Amino acid sequence: MRTLLIFLFVFLSAVSTAQTTAAQRPAHHLTLSARQLHQWAISRTVLIVAGPNAPVQSSGSGVWVSKDVYVATCWHVVENADEIQVKIAYPGVYDLEKKILVNAAFASYAAKVVASDKNADVAILKVSPNPFVTPPIQRTISGMPAIKFASADLRKRLPNPGDLALVGGYPLGRPDLLTQTGTVANVALVEDFRNQESKGVRILLSMVSNPGNSGGPVFDSDGKVLGLLRGNFEWTPTHQNSGISIVVPAYFVQDALDQAQGKTPAAAQTNRSVVIRGLQVINAPPDTEPKVASSLAAADLKGQTASFLVMFRSFIMQQEERQQKLFESMPLHPNMTVEERDAVEDRLDGQLLALRQEMKQQYHGRFKAEAKRMRDDFWARLPIEARDTRSVRIYDYGLDLWDLRHVADDLERLSKMLPE
Repeated sequence: MRTLLIFLFVFLSAVSTAQTTAAQRPAHHLTLSARQLHQWAISRTVLIVAGPNAPVQSSGSGVWVSKDVYVATCWHVVENADEIQVKIAYPGVYDLEKKILVNAAFASYAAKVVASDKNADVAILKVSPNPFVTPPIQRTISGMPAIKFASADLRKRLPNPGDLALVGGYPLGRPDLLTQTGTVANVALVEDFRNQESKGVRILLSMVSNPGNSGGPVFDSDGKVLGLLRGNFEWTPTHQNSGISIVVPAYFVQDALDQAQGKTPAAAQTNRSVVIRGLQVINAPPDTEPKVASSLAAADLKGQTASFLVMFRSFIMQQEERQQKLFESMPLHPNMTVEERDAVEDRLDGQLLALRQEMKQQYHGRFKAEAKRMRDDFWARLPIEARDTRSVRIYDYGLDLWDLRHVADDLERLSKMLPE
């Protein structure tokens, strides 16, 4: 009897807690599975083709953000277009039991850019005519699903690492929506190596995207748009794909949409050269903490830098010579067999990797701290625009000879900019 009473007490407590939690949950709360999110995305995602008769490779994706025929996409998808088409997909019908097999198809609409934020990489398009008012003519086939259009809700709150994310788009240029699921890896301040004007707070996804996904929506588990997919993050100079995708947060999209609809954007606070809205840093320069100049006179700092660069460039030259000698010690001959060539290349790759690791260790042990100290001293004395956005990671990691040359060139550039 005692055991039964304890069980009833625990059971009733659990029910009460569940009811309380349900009562506290917002009425609009919705958590969708990946399969449900795919269906959700079909009515909200569009294909965008920029330029007359543009090939599939130049297409991108977009998302309805208002029933007033506004579509959001990335600026780089449409920036050079003299003609833009928004294509809405008819879903396909695949029912082999009923012998119904109908491919998906597109209905095309003209569109133009009505608002943009080039730095954030956002463009708002207006479509004509309004497909919400006059939908495309339905194909009268038994079992053909109706076309439904829906405007997506923008989630201006940033996600947390580990949150589910689903990307919708038309990377193949076909009228079949393709979706990919991934997780939010982080939210970070990212500078774009390909376009130094495009920098700011970005959402990073653990997922590799495809050409044609650019500008497409990234949905959270409630079906709200976290942002627009910008592309894969690539590490310069090798353009190695990191396996991480970059997403422009939805609050940039909301700002551009407000501009298109003639609304006054929310006021932003200005803290020195950093623009802050709420708790979010927007388009901030890298490494934004205050920099304090040393007590050195400008001439002395420039002199220290010159002496450091003599030693540092000598070190770089030594590494270049070692690398060259390594190549010369393992020549490839035309009369080698495939197996012999592969063996030589494998040995060369292994020794190059060991040489690079040793060079990296020496950079970190002998030069990194001093290079960063002088860089920060220059940054404290020069305008914030003098900071090279690429240098933040390069000074820290020093992965190869290209990185080390960049550090040396950057310090020399900063030294020349500083007046005595």
